[in-house]
Amino acid sequence: MMRNTSPIGWIPLLFIKVFKHGAFIPFLICAITVALPIVVGSTYLDSWFYSQGREFEWTFTGLNFLRINVVEGLSKYFGDHPWWFYVAVFGPAMFTVIYPLVLYGVYFLTKEQLNRKQSPDMMYMTMFYVLVFSLIGHKEKRFLLPIFAFCVLAVGYLLVRKAKVWKNRVACIIYFSVVVEILIQAFYHLHHKLWVFTDFMTANGVQPHSFFTMKRFDQPWYSNLHTNSANKTHLILS
Repeated sequence: MMRNTSPIGWIPLLFIKVFKHGAFIPFLICAITVALPIVVGSTYLDSWFYSQGREFEWTFTGLNFLRINVVEGLSKYFGDHPWWFYVAVFGPAMFTVIYPLVLYGVYFLTKEQLNRKQSPDMMYMTMFYVLVFSLIGHKEKRFLLPIFAFCVLAVGYLLVRKAKVWKNRVACIIYFSVVVEILIQAFYHLHHKLWVFTDFMTANGVQPHSFFTMKRFDQPWYSNLHTNSANKTHLILS
């Protein structure tokens, strides 16, 4: 149905909608008429596929995900990081040179909307999402993707609002950010040899039906090409 971590950012929005806007009855109606049938149907499909070849057993993938990764903490086997890792490491790694603007943009947009007596729902969701994931030991940069668009929108709002004050500096910030991002991505791709697959396929005239790329080139060819021989030039990939 969805990734189990996706609804985390919805929690503050739900509280705002129910307790601040007084929309408990509409929420309850939607939960019964829309959410409940979807959850039950998805759970049944998960259980049916999971029980193939043996007795049917109800399987709640969301609860299993929570129990294994959070309650039992087995995700630590994939790496464990301190609570500040998203803010101090993965944040700069994802947003690169605009990261200071991201932090300031989130603060600036939140402050302006509160001053206007508006609820900064988007920023509440972003901050709550980072807070919850910071409390989980296992961290990955890709887990920040659900809030990436909100952070970039906050930066855009900041630059628009500051255009008259910062004047030409806004254009300089944009051009500098674009150039630096292109250089970083070019270095990353060249360093990890992500184009080696294209060169290999062109040199050997291989036209596979499907191809699964990997992030690193230093893995054996039989792993990348799903064959037990790296010297084969005619490959059937699935």
